Amino acid sequence: MGQAGQIALNFNREADNAFTAICSAIADVKYVIPEAVLIEATPGFVGNAKEVFL
Repeated sequence: MGQAGQIALNFNREADNAFTAICSAIADVKYVIPEAVLIEATPGFVGNAKEVFL
């Protein structure tokens, strides 16, 4: 399942706006996995769930 060399993460964030929420999630991942690269963020910036694929 999935693709070799990629991991999928699901975040629920509280923030003032969607941009701040996703930037915070990316920063947290980069802290643990510095070489991580964001490939995709879905579903849009709608609702509380942010699914980030790295």
